[in-house]
Amino acid sequence: RRASRSDTMRCSGGTTLGVLTAALVLVAAHGGENAGILPSRGSSQGLDTLMGLLDKHSQNMNVQQLGELRAVMRQMRSSKQRLAVSAANPSAPPGTRESFDVRRRVLAADVDTAQQFEQVNKELRARGEVVQAYDPINGALSGGGLRGKTYSVILYKLAPFVIIADPESAGAVLDPGNLNQTRTPGNGLLSGFTIDLLETMSGELGVTFNYYYPCSVAPHTAQGVCEPSTASTALNWLKSGDTDPAMAAMYYGNMTQFCPDYRCFVAAATKILASRVQDFRMTQPFLDTGFVLAVNENKASPPFMSAFFPFTTDVWFMIIVEIIIVGIGFIYVEGYGTNEALWVAADVSELVGLAKVTGLVLGFLTQLYDAGYWATTLLLGSADKAPTTSAGRVLVTVQLFFALILMSLYTGGVATFLMTETLNSKVMKFSDFVDKNSFYYNKENTLCVPSNAASVAAYLATQQDVLVANTGVATFSTVAGVDVADCIRQVYVGDATATFFDAPVIAVQLTKMKMEGMCGQGGFCSNEIYLEETTCRDAKADWTSVKGSMGIVGNVFNPFGYGLAFKRGTLKRPEGWDYVGFSQAIQALRETNVVAGLSSQYVPDPAQVSCAAGAQGPIQLSFINISGLLTITFIILFVGLIVGMMEHITALCVKICPCCKPAGEDEKGEEEGEDAANDAAQVDKKNLIHTRITELQERLKKMESLLGVEDPPQDSDGVEDDKGDGAKGNAAADFFGGFFNQFK
Repeated sequence: RRASRSDTMRCSGGTTLGVLTAALVLVAAHGGENAGILPSRGSSQGLDTLMGLLDKHSQNMNVQQLGELRAVMRQMRSSKQRLAVSAANPSAPPGTRESFDVRRRVLAADVDTAQQFEQVNKELRARGEVVQAYDPINGALSGGGLRGKTYSVILYKLAPFVIIADPESAGAVLDPGNLNQTRTPGNGLLSGFTIDLLETMSGELGVTFNYYYPCSVAPHTAQGVCEPSTASTALNWLKSGDTDPAMAAMYYGNMTQFCPDYRCFVAAATKILASRVQDFRMTQPFLDTGFVLAVNENKASPPFMSAFFPFTTDVWFMIIVEIIIVGIGFIYVEGYGTNEALWVAADVSELVGLAKVTGLVLGFLTQLYDAGYWATTLLLGSADKAPTTSAGRVLVTVQLFFALILMSLYTGGVATFLMTETLNSKVMKFSDFVDKNSFYYNKENTLCVPSNAASVAAYLATQQDVLVANTGVATFSTVAGVDVADCIRQVYVGDATATFFDAPVIAVQLTKMKMEGMCGQGGFCSNEIYLEETTCRDAKADWTSVKGSMGIVGNVFNPFGYGLAFKRGTLKRPEGWDYVGFSQAIQALRETNVVAGLSSQYVPDPAQVSCAAGAQGPIQLSFINISGLLTITFIILFVGLIVGMMEHITALCVKICPCCKPAGEDEKGEEEGEDAANDAAQVDKKNLIHTRITELQERLKKMESLLGVEDPPQDSDGVEDDKGDGAKGNAAADFFGGFFNQFK
């Protein structure tokens, strides 16, 4: 209030922002009327006062201050209080949809520069017009702010967003530029993502559209065709077609007639860029996307170690660790003499110092080698030893179960690996062209740039500036293409390494190529009517065979959004705020998944499309698939053979030359010889004693026979018979029997 009373008051931008921010917060918090700023529902005097102050001091605000002000506006927008300042419907009660103050929405959504901020305030006050808010519930603008209006839509052909059938004429009627509206969505001559979106918005907003596209007069007169137009062409025509006489005469149609009261906009796939926001009123984006990189992907040759690819390096490492752990377990439960089949470490009890430590380590490693071999054979299904302890049996059972699961997983992994066709390309992402540290970097790689794609050229120029600033040189090279389709064709035949453009456009082009057989072992005909090699050659046309399929690699980069570009007005001829209603309609259609449905309908996934060049033949193992496995097998076999040969050579050397014996072997041999001699002497003594005993037994038998001593008779049951004849020599038998037993 103080500032409004004194025009001579001078404040800094920051102080003014603080004062005005406080006032706006009061408006948001207390509903305007209670704060004493907005006197009544039907009057906008208080808000106009605030907007006048903002208008007066906006030029002194920097970007940070404007950002703070936008935050305040967002706070106001989220407030439950509704500012009842609608001049169009003064009888509306507070809080209804008809009483929304769209001016605060405009300030919050479109304040990007101080110039826009100033123009918003001046034109709102000058026009006294309030654009009603979009009502997503009822599907139209409450109060009829846009209902009944007709808008001119400037199109340009770009699949999948805008598809114009027969752009020079519609049937037998010549209509370049569609001045007579012979092409409409109703008759199918206009179609695409953006066309369907606009037709949906037409029903929601209660508006109608007339569709036009730039068609140059000179080329059409000379050749009967309209030159392909781009976003830049359509935007320039919208911007200057009614003020630049040369441009007005360049195209069919009169922009002054197309754009009454600025009810016109460009629609297709118009990117929302900072440069365009300064020249046009851009709606919020109806689709968010970005650039993608397109390359020719050839079928990759199987890697040398592909037999091991079903498991990653980490899995193979963990398998080796598991074998070592199980081997240590076997040493613990079976290695203390309980299992004679397991190697036992040498006795180092008599050693001391370093020699004892070395002996312990070597003994453990020797046991670990044997136990690890046992664990490995269990893993391969052929046990080398049998456990002798209960703990050992448990460990063997666990290892066998682990082997069963591991073999099943490896078998399934091999099947999946064979069923998957591996593709490779020269680059994997855009940074591979500029980053010398990238694995795929090669200074010979080239990018194809469509000559009609200003956004691609602008992005590359930015990247080159960054490279020059960092390295002093621009390290990547480019080749020129007519358009996106031409660049994709150059990449396909190998004239360029890659190209990039908008993700939906690239997806449509690559899908079309697959459906036409330009993939796999396919190619293309010089006469585009023929899609197969046989029919192409039968028609005496040239067939070009190409190996590989075009694909998208890497992630989306340089993200952006597509919006509708409305014509800007001037202070003398200000435009309306219709684009705000369109922005609200777009937001509602996005929230209700209408835009998502159109995206899934018009933007395909090339990876899910089968190649029309023919189905892939049976997948078979080749020599390269098992070359790595064979190499490792032969290396292990060679090591085993070398060890065996060394053992044989050592044994032969010992037999031929005593010098080959290890130190101490002679003493060991002498000791072993003495032991052997002692053993032989003992054997001889035992044999001599046995012989003498045998001789004595024979002599005793002869003496018994001479004395009449015989073996006592026995009954059939084996019991001696005391009544036999031999009883008469019992005394002599007892005497000599006792003597014989004593001798033995």
